[in-house]
Amino acid sequence: NQDKPYDEFIREQIAGDLLPSSSQQQRDERQIATGFLALGVKDVNQRFKVRFVMDNIDEQIDTVSRSVLALTASCARCHDHKFDPIPTTDYYALAGIFHSTDLCAGVRNKMGGGGLDYYDSNMLVRLGADEQSLEPDPETAKKIEDLTGKIAEAKAEFDAFKGNPEGNEPTSDGQPKRAVARQKWKKLQAEKIALSESAWANAQAALGVREGKTIGDTQIRVRGEAEQLGPTVPRGFLSVVRFDGAPQIDPARSGRLELAHWLTSANNPLSRRVIVNRVWHHLFGRGLVSSVDNFGVKGDVPSHPELLDYLAARFA
Repeated sequence: NQDKPYDEFIREQIAGDLLPSSSQQQRDERQIATGFLALGVKDVNQRFKVRFVMDNIDEQIDTVSRSVLALTASCARCHDHKFDPIPTTDYYALAGIFHSTDLCAGVRNKMGGGGLDYYDSNMLVRLGADEQSLEPDPETAKKIEDLTGKIAEAKAEFDAFKGNPEGNEPTSDGQPKRAVARQKWKKLQAEKIALSESAWANAQAALGVREGKTIGDTQIRVRGEAEQLGPTVPRGFLSVVRFDGAPQIDPARSGRLELAHWLTSANNPLSRRVIVNRVWHHLFGRGLVSSVDNFGVKGDVPSHPELLDYLAARFA
């Protein structure tokens, strides 16, 4: 509605937190835009953190590649793409960028039922303030540490009733012992959450991403299995889309900003063809390429390729 240029719009979705801003309002808006990378299904019941992380990265790669490039790059997670010229190394070149990015989706993984500690306010991005101000003071940090220990003890007490017939015996006030143990566990969890969020009092927050605490390349996962590590792949972009002036990734940064500029470069013909084709589809009911979300080998060929290229050039 503000007539924002498409390339700026996409750059904000991918790396809004890394773009220069002229005001706090613009900075917040661009941070919120990175929610594009944070939304989606999160398997909080995945007990292995490394699998949780790699599955979320896969969703990010799939979302970005389909939406901006109309390519199914995530097919190369386990093996070279069966149809399109996207090798596994390309997939993990992109994965390294997102592996160097902290996902702030408000949740974390934890196997074992409906515990409140799936929710994690530390995995959000704060708006209008310095992230460092969110650290709890030493006294609060000590209380959180003590509660963590008590929560572990309460959970062990609750788990001890599993498969124990006496776990259904009532207490003096008529409640089953197992239910009492569960209430105690939940109460301690709620206390920890309240303390953890004390630094967020009166603050505004959003889902999004930020630069990772650890920056670096990642390894190929053999057959897509998160724990089966293969060779390390330098961070980079899809080799099938080559053009002059492609940005080079700064080793000290995640590479998201460079990815954003690569996707929106005036020299990148694919991203321009995809968006003008979607607009054509919106206006006329059928795209010049009928498979608007798949420009790969299994997608349709353009009915008027010269027109598509003309529109893409004009759009750039």
